Amino acid sequence: MEHNWTKKLRSLLSLILVVAMLMPSVAFAAPGMLVLPPFVTAIEEQAFQGDTSLTNVVIPDETVSIGAEAFEGCTGLESVTIPDSVVSIGKDAFANCGSVVIRCSQGSYAAQYAL
Repeated sequence: MEHNWTKKLRSLLSLILVVAMLMPSVAFAAPGMLVLPPFVTAIEEQAFQGDTSLTNVVIPDETVSIGAEAFEGCTGLESVTIPDSVVSIGKDAFANCGSVVIRCSQGSYAAQYAL
């Protein structure tokens, strides 16, 4: 069951993504690919939970945290690029995603998820 605040958050994220698509510095190279804009400093809990249309995600250098279950259940997700700036990844952020590849620097916080 989705909480009302979660629905509002999803609506806000959709609006942000529409605005971001209009910005020349943001690239949406193919269907299912999401390149988050540089003003995204945190990905909230359950932000993209269950979004089976996502295939590739690129997180900007300005992002410092990924919330719990942020991408949980994104079964179409193939790869996520996580910058060195991310120093916190919540519980089950990538649970039930199948065989997602985490792209990150060796020794970075995200490397522990790139097994």
